[in-house]
Amino acid sequence: MAHKPTINNTLLRRAYAGSCNYPDNDHCIPPSAGACYPNYPARCGNLGCCATGCSATGSTGPTGPTGPAAPGTGCAMPSYTFVANGHSIVQIDPITHQTHAMLELPCTVHFLAADPQQRRLYFLCNNGCAGVYDLNTNTVSQLPQISGYYAAVNPNNQKLYVSTDEQVLVLNGFTNEIIANVPMQHPRDIVVNPNTNLVYVAADGGLNIINSNTDTVVGNIESDAALSAMKIDPCTNNLLVNVDNNGLGFIDANCNTLCEVIPVQGGVRAVAIDSRLGLAYAINAAGDQVFVFDLCTREIVGTLELPQGSFVNGISVDPTNHLLYLSTNYGILIVDGGMNKIIGLLPGVLNTGGLITMACVPTPPCRPCRCARSSAGPANTGIF
Repeated sequence: MAHKPTINNTLLRRAYAGSCNYPDNDHCIPPSAGACYPNYPARCGNLGCCATGCSATGSTGPTGPTGPAAPGTGCAMPSYTFVANGHSIVQIDPITHQTHAMLELPCTVHFLAADPQQRRLYFLCNNGCAGVYDLNTNTVSQLPQISGYYAAVNPNNQKLYVSTDEQVLVLNGFTNEIIANVPMQHPRDIVVNPNTNLVYVAADGGLNIINSNTDTVVGNIESDAALSAMKIDPCTNNLLVNVDNNGLGFIDANCNTLCEVIPVQGGVRAVAIDSRLGLAYAINAAGDQVFVFDLCTREIVGTLELPQGSFVNGISVDPTNHLLYLSTNYGILIVDGGMNKIIGLLPGVLNTGGLITMACVPTPPCRPCRCARSSAGPANTGIF
């Protein structure tokens, strides 16, 4: 392959190994000694254990009462990746890697957001037009005129959050109507934490935290640093964010405290997470290198070197099939995240404003954030 990158890493040093102790035993905190996690990790099927000396499964006890559904559950669909390619949205099949222009639009798409629960794909255009594509009915609905920059969906209540110049607009995902607006100074990137129903918005002065039940600001994480490229890991409940172009910051979303910043020269352009493998992928500012982070240890465990002249402007992970999609100046590069092997290139498919994977992934048990909860103030404040 002409543009095949050089791989120099220890990416997935645990993945597809003979042992199913994942993460490493000293990185796992089971609820009790010898506890088993029967479906964790996915590659181990029902044999996965997260503790040394895990005993064999005993006889099945009586069935207890059914508890409430966990946030974000009830989603069942294959994974699909979508690329905003100028006036069209291109869909990539995760098995065949075939592409087709799913939607042709009269505007240039500059941002995509997905609701995997309802199988809806939202798009924002540069002329203020916005819409939603329903994969169940193959129909497009128009949203109100929105001069939005970033957007995110809460999969628990189907609310769409869109950042504009001086406010965050909240739309009902069923009626497509604006139901609230949250004023703030220059909101930018938005991410939803489905575990807590909190919405994090990077704005002037740090991160504003919106309660998705009431659509009001309930706290903030003050910062003089510019924050961008945010992603939430529902497994470790860490919020990953580019901090002032210095590196990748890890914020404990349980107590909204910055745990640490891992230096990356020039900062991070974009981040994607594979929660099942416990890895995060971050593009450096120059767009010529991808760093691989262990979400449990918060360490760089590998890099994916790209050939000179390449520029990566987008990244997305299919956590069901463990595929990594990189949008470059020559097309979409597909990497097998488990075997660390390049398996495809989609030439000519250029990302002009959005690369996103719509996938349903059950949240496995995992190690909580090492950052201790601060006793100096309420849980929704922190300064860095």
